[in-house]
Amino acid sequence: MGRKGPAVTLEEVAVLTRQLSTLLSAGVHVSHALEVIANGADREPVHDLVIDLGRFVSQGNYLSNALRKHPAIFPEVYVSLIRIGETSSSLNAALDRLAGWLERDVATRKRVRAALIYPGFILGMTAVFVFLIFHSVLPGLLKGFEDSREPLPWITQAVAWVAALTEKPALIVGGLIGLVVAVRHLHTFLKTPEGQMQMARRLHPLPVVGPLMISLAMSRYCSSMQTMLGAGLNLLQCLDLAAASCGHPLVAQDLLNAISEMRSQGVSLVEALEQAEYLPASAVHLLSAGQESGALDAIYGNLARYYDDEVAYKIETLGALIEPALLLMVSLIVGTVLVAVFLPLYSRLGQMS
Repeated sequence: MGRKGPAVTLEEVAVLTRQLSTLLSAGVHVSHALEVIANGADREPVHDLVIDLGRFVSQGNYLSNALRKHPAIFPEVYVSLIRIGETSSSLNAALDRLAGWLERDVATRKRVRAALIYPGFILGMTAVFVFLIFHSVLPGLLKGFEDSREPLPWITQAVAWVAALTEKPALIVGGLIGLVVAVRHLHTFLKTPEGQMQMARRLHPLPVVGPLMISLAMSRYCSSMQTMLGAGLNLLQCLDLAAASCGHPLVAQDLLNAISEMRSQGVSLVEALEQAEYLPASAVHLLSAGQESGALDAIYGNLARYYDDEVAYKIETLGALIEPALLLMVSLIVGTVLVAVFLPLYSRLGQMS
């Protein structure tokens, strides 16, 4: 069985959690369940991870302590829920909740990824098409205009300049290297809290994209809150962990501000969230009803399903906007090339007549 590949993914963590929950519900001990899962792992990183967890548990340690050794794979909310399940003798229930939460998050990520595949493919094919036109087709057409020594329209000169650039291999290689370096620097910067905050602030005002990012964050926030409240964590601890797992710095900052206000002012959850800048007001109103009825976890569950549907709708809307935008971009490029080529031709035909 081939096991080579990158680090453990969120989808593999979800599968691992579901498998462990299923085995424990069948009466299998944790260490033996981990051994069974390791033997069936498809990739080396997953196999090594589960073997390490099983070895640590078989030495008499808690599973939560074993998970805490891998913070890059298992976030604090995951470890906390497992710890509560162990201390309350409800580990299987905790694993089942976690599996459902992770599976929902994985499904949302797949939906977003699938929506971006087609535009990305079209964009890549457009880039190849444009390069071939400027590198292989245009130089021959434009050479005859340049040899005539007649003044060319500015658009033809601009297209000829771009076509000349594509015939210089050193320039192309240098540009590609510069692009790779710039992308790597951007990727590294976006991993920092400051970079994530700046990117979130720039994306938030954009139509469709900004609301989509908020809906994604709200889906994760509400889903994680439902899972943690159902497992018995206290409200402040749930908010703290949800802020770390929502995936949106602006929403996370609202939640951290709410936590600070609840601790310093002694206000309720809804009163603290009413001051939030980025949390939707409609969600806060629904939470108010849940707080009064003592059914916050149920309200969070309903909100999570609502925002899952919102994410699906906004992804469809984004896809419907991207396709005509890409078509317009291709049309503008082709139109520019045609105008650049035919303007000198019309000029010559006018002189001949």
